[in-house]
Amino acid sequence: MTDAREPRRFGPVPWPILLLAFVFVFGAAMTLWGPVNLLAWRGGTFPAPDPERPVYQQKIVEITRVQHEDQPDGSRYFTRGDAGAGPSESGIPPKDGAAPDPDGPWDAAFVSWVLSEAGLPVRAEKPGNPDAWLVADTLELAGAMADRGAYIDAEADPEFSPQVGDLVFYDYPWPFGYHVNMVVAVHGDVVTVGGDELGGVGLASMNLRNRGGIMGWGATGRLEDPAAAEAAAEAAGAGADDPLDPDDVPEDEEPDPEVGPRPTVTPASAPRSGR
Repeated sequence: MTDAREPRRFGPVPWPILLLAFVFVFGAAMTLWGPVNLLAWRGGTFPAPDPERPVYQQKIVEITRVQHEDQPDGSRYFTRGDAGAGPSESGIPPKDGAAPDPDGPWDAAFVSWVLSEAGLPVRAEKPGNPDAWLVADTLELAGAMADRGAYIDAEADPEFSPQVGDLVFYDYPWPFGYHVNMVVAVHGDVVTVGGDELGGVGLASMNLRNRGGIMGWGATGRLEDPAAAEAAAEAAGAGADDPLDPDDVPEDEEPDPEVGPRPTVTPASAPRSGR
């Protein structure tokens, strides 16, 4: 007589094991592909300016260090600092009714303010528009950097190595949206400082092996070196045979009557706000 055995039956997997497996898989996926700045290590000691670096980089680090220590209200960055006291010692309160909206996101305003205080405004002041330096919308700031030949698309240059003072533009999934902050140290990890991060001026450290969420970079050094910006613009596709359009001439520059207007080079991939 044959000894027939019933097949072994397995019960359902206990829910704690399923939960742990989900957490493990989700954590691994976020580490590899998640938005890098949202996963960054927060806090730590603010890096000191490196005397071997260019002066503008030292200024940016010192200005942002003081802002990180003082933690002023976000509306602070919708008005200029006190030039007499120095960019990192300003005590002037924000202007009443400062435009565009000091009650909204202020990450782009913070970056614009720091660059202006460091002597590198993204947009130069113009007669009748003393607040031209202020770009309070993140996509508009990316476009303004592109207009200066200083925006690098992350997909076009996936191995870009940021320097101190460079901007990092992020495109986060809903509900976070767009964000920008700036690099204050590079030593293996990249240390950034940004406005409107957890409600204040935030310091974060992140590893760029994962670049999830980064949509582009702002090469601040090109604001100081126009020749580098022009070379970058040519590399981005500006050719001598491109037709010249008077509408493309920057507002603060008159066309040369002998050679005609010089177009502003804006990479087609540069993001733009809908406003």
